[in-house]
Amino acid sequence: MPLAPVNEEGGHLYYEDSGPVEGTRYTTLVIIHGTAIHGAIFRPMMAFAAPNRLRIVVVNRRNYPGSTPHTEDELVAIAKGSSLESQSAFIARQGLEIAEFLSWFIETQDIPQAHEDEEGTVHGGLALAGWSSANTLVFALLSHLTQVPDKTRATIEPYLRTCFHYDGPRWTSGLPHIEPFTRSLSDASTQEERWALFELWVSAYHQHPNLASRSTQGLALRWLDNPPPDKIPTFRRMTREEVESVSSPSVLWNYEVLLRGTAPSVHADHMRKALFDKENADIWPVVKVKYVQCSESPWEMLSVMWETEKLYEDTCGENGGPPGRTIEFHLMEDANHCGNYLTVVLVHGTAIHGAIFHCLLPFAAANGLRLVMVNRLDYPGSTRLTDEDLAALASPDNETRAEYIRQRALEFGEFLAWYVQQEKIPPYTVADDGKEEGGYRAARLVVRDYVFAEPSRMARACPGEDATRAGAVFPRLLRIWCVSSNVLVSFWNDGEQFQIRPVGRMAFRIHQGSTIP
Repeated sequence: MPLAPVNEEGGHLYYEDSGPVEGTRYTTLVIIHGTAIHGAIFRPMMAFAAPNRLRIVVVNRRNYPGSTPHTEDELVAIAKGSSLESQSAFIARQGLEIAEFLSWFIETQDIPQAHEDEEGTVHGGLALAGWSSANTLVFALLSHLTQVPDKTRATIEPYLRTCFHYDGPRWTSGLPHIEPFTRSLSDASTQEERWALFELWVSAYHQHPNLASRSTQGLALRWLDNPPPDKIPTFRRMTREEVESVSSPSVLWNYEVLLRGTAPSVHADHMRKALFDKENADIWPVVKVKYVQCSESPWEMLSVMWETEKLYEDTCGENGGPPGRTIEFHLMEDANHCGNYLTVVLVHGTAIHGAIFHCLLPFAAANGLRLVMVNRLDYPGSTRLTDEDLAALASPDNETRAEYIRQRALEFGEFLAWYVQQEKIPPYTVADDGKEEGGYRAARLVVRDYVFAEPSRMARACPGEDATRAGAVFPRLLRIWCVSSNVLVSFWNDGEQFQIRPVGRMAFRIHQGSTIP
């Protein structure tokens, strides 16, 4: 179990690491999770790290799986009736422990420093991302840099370039509650009811009527009650085992409610000092803060960006420029608050059926995957081939054999369409400008063929046929898959590149020479 020491009392933080990338031009991204949903929610991103020149490190906060829990004596500092000074000091310590983690990781893992190439582009280095309520720790760190030991500060400085405020809620910035909006954890009576409501609220899609207004009047009061397949709440698309593998409800009641009960003035003070205090900004002066808020998150998250941006503009106006950190603001379109998992469909090869993949099943949920193994016709459990099928396959007539293979391809398309609708697999889309949307934040159905290591071997036409005839099967097959509007399929034939999009809500990208990541 990978553990990093973070204090003199023997406290450790558990982390998961995608591993080093070849060369020195990759960036190390350290992600800290939010409330009750721990670092495992980011496991699906790990597979995409190296191809994007990233090394992703996900840290579990104190009290979460693998990391040292707080003692009862420590939690007295944020208990009901505790002083503002006590609350501030407790939260500050969590930020200082993040500094110790970064310093330890830099010293032990030999990550590349930030450096410029001959064109002035910065490579390497480190970025820190606080997701949701983890921004209490990011603000605590940046607002208490004078308390970070000199050696720790000096170790981190050549590496750290950016801190991401990723979809943080209002309370972590000390912003007041807004009526008539409600918060999920205060809407139900029992812990079980509140947890069920929290799961839904935090992972649903909230379609706000007028984001352009930059006003709370343009925000939705609640999530979509009858969402289309591509807007099913993240946790509703996961099995209970998958949800349990990424969440810790007990920490919510034993720790998070205490943290949320601390005074808003404490969080507001930390936020302002982190962003606008010159003394702190003079330490690690190149570090920027980038706000990334999700357009279909709850009102609690979206309104943060508008108020912080106004505060930043007002402060810059009063001082003739940023008195503290340089801040950027970005809206992530079509994204809800939660990360997601990947659905992988495995199709076996010759004589070795789907059971060959059974050994992978215990590792699926832990790695953010949903594995589906399909047995082809004539293999255990699936329909047997008829004498007519075998005769068509053995026919000396090319067109007869071609039609047989086309029918098998269409049947596989029917399976995918049925499975996507049955299990509510959400979409992966490609916009008209070619930009891929969804990415890590939308689950995808990925088809894998065991023998040829490329998607849907059965979708290919008979060997020897020309590309024109082979291409004739594609639109028929795609129409079936488009019933669900949810499947990304990638295949190619004889060096030809195909682009078929859009159909319904789905845009298919069919390309040459690479499998789906």
